[in-house]
Amino acid sequence: MLNVRRGVLRPVLIILLFATGILLATGLGGGIHSDMQRQAPASLSATPELKLQFGRNQLNVTASTASLEHENALRELLGDQFADSRVEADFREGILLPAAWETISTRLLNVVATTSSATVAADEHGIRITATTEYPEDYNSRLAFLESALGSDDQLVSEIIAVGPNVDLQNLCVRNFSAITEHADVLQQALRFRQSSTELSNSANALLDRIAEFAYECRHARIAIHGYTDSTGSESWNLQVSEARAEAVAAELRQRGVAAERLFVEGRGSQSALADNDTVQGRARNRRIEFELR
Repeated sequence: MLNVRRGVLRPVLIILLFATGILLATGLGGGIHSDMQRQAPASLSATPELKLQFGRNQLNVTASTASLEHENALRELLGDQFADSRVEADFREGILLPAAWETISTRLLNVVATTSSATVAADEHGIRITATTEYPEDYNSRLAFLESALGSDDQLVSEIIAVGPNVDLQNLCVRNFSAITEHADVLQQALRFRQSSTELSNSANALLDRIAEFAYECRHARIAIHGYTDSTGSESWNLQVSEARAEAVAAELRQRGVAAERLFVEGRGSQSALADNDTVQGRARNRRIEFELR
C-alpha cells in the first residue's frame, strides 16, 4: 500500500528478525479474549496486509501489526467499536511495515465501524472497500480522515451502498443477486462444461467469488443451483450429469465459506433448452448452470 525504501530498512529487518525470535522463544502475549486469540505466526508478514469481512454481527480480521503495542491497540478498538459483534482476529507480526501503517490500520477499522457490512483488502498496492452503511456522512468523514494518512501514490477505492431505515434489505439483496446472475450468456461463458463433463474451468472462479461475496453480505439468502445438459444421451444419464454439475458448483461455493444448508442442488437434465441441440454451439449453450434466489 505504501512505498517502502528497502535499502534503508535492511538493518531494521535484521534487528526485527532477531527480536521476533526472542519474543517467540519467551512466549509473550497471554491472556487474550477467547474470540480474538493471539496466535504465534508460522510465518511473518513481510508487507502490510489487512483483510476484513464484516456483516450480521460477525467480524473476521487478518492484519499485520508493527508491534505488540499496535496489536493491543487494535484489540481495544475492536472491543470498543464492535462490542455487539463476534470478532475473530488473526494478527501477524510485520517486518517491512511503513511508519504510517499503525495510523492507517486504526483509521480503516474506524471506517468499517460505520457500516452494517463490509469487505476490505489493504496491502502495499492500496486499499479497496466494499460496504453498506446507513450512515454515509459518518462513513465519508472517516474515509477522508483515512485518506489523509495515505501517500500520494497510494490507491483508495471505495464502493458504498447507502441504505436508510426504510430500505428493505431483502429487496436490496435481490437487486444485487440479479446484477450478478441476470445475464445468461455471461453465466454460460463462465460455467462452461464439456460434453458429459462435470469439471469447472478456471474461468468460473471470478463469478463464484462474486456469488460467495454476495452470500456473505446477504446471510439470510438461500441459493438454488440448477444444472442442465444438452440432449445427447438418455435422459436418465442427463439428469445424473446435470445434478453432478450443480453439485460441483455448490462444492466450490462451500469451499468459499457458503454454508451447505444455504445451497440447494437440482439436476434438470436437458429440459428448458436455451438453444438448438442440433448444432455444436447450441449444445454448448445448453450445458449450463442457472441460479435462483430463495
